[in-house]
Amino acid sequence: MYHSVIPDGQNGHYHITKVGDFEFVRPLEKLMELFIPSRIRFLKAAIDVEAKTGVGAGIPEETWMKVLLREAMEAWEEKKKEYMTTKSPQALWDVLAAGSKKDQVKALRGLALSWDEFFAFVCQAGENLGFTYSSYRAHLDHKGLDRTKLPRLIRLHKNNAVESVGPTTLTPGQLKQVITARKVINAKFLDKGDEWHCFFYTEKSIAGKENYQGEQPHIHYISSKWGIPRADIIAAIQSGNYKATPVHIDLIKRHQDEEDED
Repeated sequence: MYHSVIPDGQNGHYHITKVGDFEFVRPLEKLMELFIPSRIRFLKAAIDVEAKTGVGAGIPEETWMKVLLREAMEAWEEKKKEYMTTKSPQALWDVLAAGSKKDQVKALRGLALSWDEFFAFVCQAGENLGFTYSSYRAHLDHKGLDRTKLPRLIRLHKNNAVESVGPTTLTPGQLKQVITARKVINAKFLDKGDEWHCFFYTEKSIAGKENYQGEQPHIHYISSKWGIPRADIIAAIQSGNYKATPVHIDLIKRHQDEEDED
C-alpha cells in the first residue's frame, strides 16, 4: 500500500492511497492491514487541524500516535464485528456450493447487493470456509498518452471543471480526456485449492457510466467451473481484453472505502 500527500496550493492537501495487487491472503487480516493505517491518517489529519488552532498544541507526536493507534484498533474491532455479522444474500453462498456453471448463473440471476454485504461475504467465506482473498487492478489509459506529461493529480468535478496539481503541458481539455477515457478494472478472487471465484468490475461501471445509457452499476462473475484458467482471466483483465459474462450483479450503492486514483 502506497500513500502520498499532495498540497493543493491553497493551504490544503489531497491524501492519495494506492493499494497494490495481493494474492491468497486471509481476508480479515488484509482488511485490517488496510483499515488501521487509513483510520490513523484520518484521525491525525483532524488533530493537525486542531493543533493549528491551538487545541492540543505542544503535545508530543509520540503521545498522539499511541492514542490514535488505540482508537484505530477499537474502530477496527467494530468493523470486524460488522463484517462477521452482516448477513449477505443467500445467492452468494449458493454459488460457492453450486456444482456447475449453469447452477452458478442460475443462483446469481437477479442478485443485487451492497459492497458492505459483499465484503462481509468475503470475510465470512475466509473465516468459516477457508477461502483466501486476492485482488488485482488494471489501470488502462487511452492510446498514445505520455504519462510523463501528467501532473501529480487530476480531478474532474461534477460540473466538468478540471483541477490539476503539479506542472503539465496538457490543456484542460486534454486533462479531461485523460479522466474520461481512463478505464480501471478491479478483480476480487476467492480461492480454495483449485476452486476459485472471481468478481470483477470497471470503475466506470461502478459510477454508472459503463455505456451512454447509464447502465445500472454492476459486477461480473466467473469461476473455475467455467473452463477458463485462472491465469488467463487475470491476463485478460490486466490487458483490458476481458469479455463480459452473462452474470451481472447489480450494486445497490457505491462502496465508500474505495478511493479513486488519478
